[in-house]
Amino acid sequence: MLRTGMESRLNTHHPTLYFPGGDIILKFADPKQRNIGGYIYLRIHRKNLEAYPDLLKALTTSTESKQEFYDGGIPIFNPGEELEDVTRVLKFIYEGESLPLTDNDFDAAYTHSSLFHMSLDYNIHPLQKHLIDHIKKDWPDTLPAWDLRERVYYNRWEAAKHWAHDRHAPEPAAVILLARQYPDNKALQDILPRALYHLSRISVDTGSYPQQNADALKLEDYSPRSARLELLSYEDRFRALAGRERMLSRIAEEFQEMEVGENCKAPANQTKCQKGMRARLAIITQNFLTAWDPLTMLKDNFSEGKSEVIPEGEEEGEVCSCEKEWRDWVGGVRTRLFESMNDFFLDR
Repeated sequence: MLRTGMESRLNTHHPTLYFPGGDIILKFADPKQRNIGGYIYLRIHRKNLEAYPDLLKALTTSTESKQEFYDGGIPIFNPGEELEDVTRVLKFIYEGESLPLTDNDFDAAYTHSSLFHMSLDYNIHPLQKHLIDHIKKDWPDTLPAWDLRERVYYNRWEAAKHWAHDRHAPEPAAVILLARQYPDNKALQDILPRALYHLSRISVDTGSYPQQNADALKLEDYSPRSARLELLSYEDRFRALAGRERMLSRIAEEFQEMEVGENCKAPANQTKCQKGMRARLAIITQNFLTAWDPLTMLKDNFSEGKSEVIPEGEEEGEVCSCEKEWRDWVGGVRTRLFESMNDFFLDR
């Protein structure tokens, strides 16, 4: 029997994964009673695991030398996996998409990393897809979706500035570490360059770290997730910064090839138009070399042809019919930058 005498006070059935009709019993040390030898028992159905033979084999390979049996000859196995990981996998198999994943859970690459490892190690493809699809939401692969992502997290920060930026946005280190562990996983490799780009912004964004002044955020306002950056390899941290420099070099090349405003179709405004264009280019030139976020710098300051700062002695001037040409140019540069992330941040 599973629960007799003293054992009845130490051993318990799992509240949701103990099925009376099950033909496999799994035995795990009870985390709450580990010091006194308590166990938790799961009773499940072999047929539910037959679609995942690698998992079935792992769970029915006991770490104990002597095989135990329950009444009726039902085998009891003591797998080497952690109780929490196994129960979450089994709940997914039994109940479908029951994992506690929400749109606000942007730390899935870390909080569910052990689950992801099991899905890969035991070829549980539906679970693997479920987790990757959720992670991918935080690292969109189109510029419009990326801009929307940026706006969402900026709005969260605006509403709670007492927390540092790293509590409001996805943290790239966990994604990068996961991608490095599974270099053959295409979905993770597709996310990697955008995660490195995000990392390049954190590396030089002093707003992510405590400030030594009277208005500084308290240490508890910072997420422990920031410390994960220290787990990254030197090579990946270098790739992030080198990739940002490559992006800035590409912007410089775009400047040299720019032809906006050279053929203004409004002769009466041509002087003002050209003056305005020169002013805008001067501002970009002054700022882009120190821009910690090239995509945001171009969008927020120049996508509408507006500039917050005008060089001393200059006036922005009107841009007349060249305004659309200007917006198209800025939009084109941003699109080309985003679509070239692989070239900037991955070794070729």
